[in-house]
Amino acid sequence: MNTISILIVDDEQSQRIILSGYLRKKKYSIFEAASADAALKYIKDRSIDIVLTDFKMPGKSGYELLKEIRALSPETSIVLITAFGTIEDAVKVMRDGAYDYLTKPIDLEELDLLINRIVERHRLLSENRVLKEQLTERFSFSAIISQSPEMERVLNTTGRVANSKASILIRGESGTGKELIAKAIHYNSPRKEKPFIAVNCAALNENLFESELFRS
Repeated sequence: MNTISILIVDDEQSQRIILSGYLRKKKYSIFEAASADAALKYIKDRSIDIVLTDFKMPGKSGYELLKEIRALSPETSIVLITAFGTIEDAVKVMRDGAYDYLTKPIDLEELDLLINRIVERHRLLSENRVLKEQLTERFSFSAIISQSPEMERVLNTTGRVANSKASILIRGESGTGKELIAKAIHYNSPRKEKPFIAVNCAALNENLFESELFRS
């Protein structure tokens, strides 16, 4: 796994020294910024995994920085740090995209646990992204081998309907690849981020068929 990059944003140099020294010992790649504007330059120039930012700073606040980072780098996890913490502040920053919220003086063990949770989240997101890419590649239309004009027409049709919102009925003999076509449509559609759910209709109770498949 690549080294996790952490950007510490605080106008107080002493606070940056404490945090950077502790986190470097944990083998993280550390960057420092004394203002929100300086932090944004780091975000624009390189990939940053985690931002630890003070809430109150001269110029742009940590809350303003949070909103700009969310627009520039949605995958970056942001932790707001403040000496003036309130429940209302915590709810607000979490609602607007912060991963978590810490108050000064910072408990370094608590910070360590928080970063570990963020690292694990990044790992799971990365694995999920790779899996989705593999599924998209596996079920791309070009991966389906056909040797007949009829199948070529089917692939041409499915390629056109994949981007539509139309309901699609796929018919064919057993073993002809109906589910493969269904998955190809799904993984090449705007809905590919949603789960593909295969249902054995023959196993459904006839009286419950409609309510099971079409409930709102």
